Amino acid sequence: MIKFIYGTMNSGKTVHLIKTYEIYKRKQLNPIVIKPAIDDREGKFTGWGTTKSRLMDKVVPAFYYNNILDTVKLDCGSILVDEAQFMSKKDVNYLITYANELGLDVVAFGLKTDINGNLFEGSSAWISMADEIKEIENICEISGCTCKANYHNRYINGKRDTNRNAVVIDKGDVSYKSVCYKHWREY
Repeated sequence: MIKFIYGTMNSGKTVHLIKTYEIYKRKQLNPIVIKPAIDDREGKFTGWGTTKSRLMDKVVPAFYYNNILDTVKLDCGSILVDEAQFMSKKDVNYLITYANELGLDVVAFGLKTDINGNLFEGSSAWISMADEIKEIENICEISGCTCKANYHNRYINGKRDTNRNAVVIDKGDVSYKSVCYKHWREY
């Protein structure tokens, strides 16, 4: 089974990943978590590190890769992908082919779109290839609004970022708000 679970920032994607990891462990499905090394919120890892959610204290081991071929060396019964939006289409194709050949479950978690409303390359690949796609819904983080959040606004050092670069890593104090269409378009 190949599954892609997406949601906005702070919707609980990593909480769901950790829950899935614990369930797979209890069922002795030997899960591993992998994530692209470009995501360095938990530290700059290559190889084994950890992943955690901003919404809970639980930490699980994660294999940070620069090259998806590194994951073929890992002994596992199932693969959980954190920050799947940062994968290339080639990496998604490779991982799905590899998993299908070995009969492994793959559950990928990530954002669907960048701050410009465009599909991430990895998310586009997961959407087109997954057996199952699920959205974790969230509500707008603007005070008083309860509309569905589908978009993100980025803030750097507390100020609204207007440069519209799709990805910003290591550029000061970066934070995001998940917002509805109205509050996304206001910027």
